[in-house]
Amino acid sequence: MGKVAIISKNKELIRFVELELGIYGYGFELLDRVPSIPDAYDFCIVDTDTADVLPTEESDMEIMYVCAPVSLSELDAFCAHKTGAPQMRHGQSASAADAVYVEDERTCTVRLCNTQIKLTRAEYELLIALCEAKGKAVSREQIRALFGTPSGNISDVYICSLRKKLERATSQKVIFTERSCGYRTKLRLVR
Repeated sequence: MGKVAIISKNKELIRFVELELGIYGYGFELLDRVPSIPDAYDFCIVDTDTADVLPTEESDMEIMYVCAPVSLSELDAFCAHKTGAPQMRHGQSASAADAVYVEDERTCTVRLCNTQIKLTRAEYELLIALCEAKGKAVSREQIRALFGTPSGNISDVYICSLRKKLERATSQKVIFTERSCGYRTKLRLVR
């Protein structure tokens, strides 16, 4: 796993960049200025809005300059270039809004679109089941089996409460009803 130096005071930007770097296997360290030992880091991300000291031209380190809002496609292209991996995002494909990050399995806390969401245990288990289906519909029968309830509308109740919490964070529909099939989501779970 590589390491990236981040120079920023913008907590939202830092969190966003951290999540994106994690996709490529990078860890990061928050610094006040460009490190004097560039070999300790793969590259440096500098927030031009909040950094107190901007790097000089003589810096040996490869630097990506950003400002809020960060361009997801530029960050993706930069990371892909540095790692030699294929880009994760091609035009309208996956985005940060498609990832649900598990912050704490014990307390059922997840993060979606940079918003922390506290779920009930049942909502959390349902979210996992939907994400693991990878875009395919999960039937009401499968959801009832998940909760050990052979009949009733328990699947609709939990879908409704989970949908409200997730859509409050994204301001868009993330759980879709497939008529006569069940429910599906395009979200992917990141643990």
